[in-house]
Amino acid sequence: MQWVIKSRYPSPVYELQDDHYTVMTCTVNSHLKSLRAECGGDRRNFFLEKEKMARYETILRTEYGLIIGNLFFDKLSSDEGSVLIDNRPMRFRVDRQLDQPTIHFFKHDHNQPFFSFDLGVPRNMLPDQKHSDENFLLFASAWYLSLPVGMKQLAQVG
Repeated sequence: MQWVIKSRYPSPVYELQDDHYTVMTCTVNSHLKSLRAECGGDRRNFFLEKEKMARYETILRTEYGLIIGNLFFDKLSSDEGSVLIDNRPMRFRVDRQLDQPTIHFFKHDHNQPFFSFDLGVPRNMLPDQKHSDENFLLFASAWYLSLPVGMKQLAQVG
């Protein structure tokens, strides 16, 4: 699956595509630190907040102010960490060695990703502020995997 940027202004709009079929659309507003995600009949607004007490944690809140997830980057790496969505923990690694960075999700074995998303944006086009759009897409990817349609796709993969 691949994230494709559809427009940049006034806010970046990304589409998650599977064989050129759009399965999810996300609009990122970095000023409001918000993410509008649409997948099938599900439409949600999320807000990212940096936890003031933890240097490496980002919180994902719903439009109702409820915490739905957390993003933890490892202390030694800005490319690896954990994401928790709806009490489902997943490890991730952002592979920046490729021309287009890829997000890999792991359950147990760090060498065997159970799902990967191509960011679809060349490395030099990502924002410099700690790769802010990547954090939105990381949360959006994890949210997709927690939806029934994402779980169904995971079951097909194995």
